Amino acid sequence: MKQTIYLLLISYFVMQGEVTACPGCSELLEFGKDALQTFRFGKGIAWSMLLMFSVPVAMITGLAVMIIRA
Repeated sequence: MKQTIYLLLISYFVMQGEVTACPGCSELLEFGKDALQTFRFGKGIAWSMLLMFSVPVAMITGLAVMIIRA
């Protein structure tokens, strides 16, 4: 338990720097002159993240349902 707390404290103090997005996102937000293009890009990133997070959950749920029914 103490090791976990120490690890969390060390990682908190080490990772105090600024968190930046991927190079494509940060470049578009910094140099993008068209606000609509930036909005659409951000919306696309949000949907892709939602898909990446929801597909494994759906697969695990489907597998659990199959096991319970068997």
